[in-house]
Amino acid sequence: MIIGFLGYKSTSYLKLIYTNVKSNKKPANDYIKKLQINIICISLERSDMRINKLVEEYMNAFYNEFDTDKLKSILSKNLTFEGPFYTFNSAEEYLNSLKENPPVGMSFKILQFYEKENSVSLLYEFSKERIKTLMAQFFTINDNKISEIKLVFDTGAFFCKD
Repeated sequence: MIIGFLGYKSTSYLKLIYTNVKSNKKPANDYIKKLQINIICISLERSDMRINKLVEEYMNAFYNEFDTDKLKSILSKNLTFEGPFYTFNSAEEYLNSLKENPPVGMSFKILQFYEKENSVSLLYEFSKERIKTLMAQFFTINDNKISEIKLVFDTGAFFCKD
């Protein structure tokens, strides 16, 4: 019994093993070797889990450095940003808004992240003064630029009174 994550190719090999062994076309060992190699490759890919480089640069430029030039270099000109408070339809609109109201005094701690093809999803803890809340951010990457950002969080955390 195989337990664990199987990628698309691994699943295809399992189907191939079943089909060919059932019809006695080829010994199962040939396919099992391919399957083992494929699982090893998947394990190696996942062993050095790092957040997507562009998203990492974005988070650092936004939270740690507030570097609008860096942000501009990694954002698509046609960026779409959608969040609870704002929506923007270009990188220029988004960056102008950040310049008017700079994100200062904030920090984040990434709790989980997921990558698939050209998208990255983050779940992180956001902190600013007395505000602490979970945020989820979804990035789409096209042509080595961030082309879409969706931000989700409980806005009530920003309006709580002590």
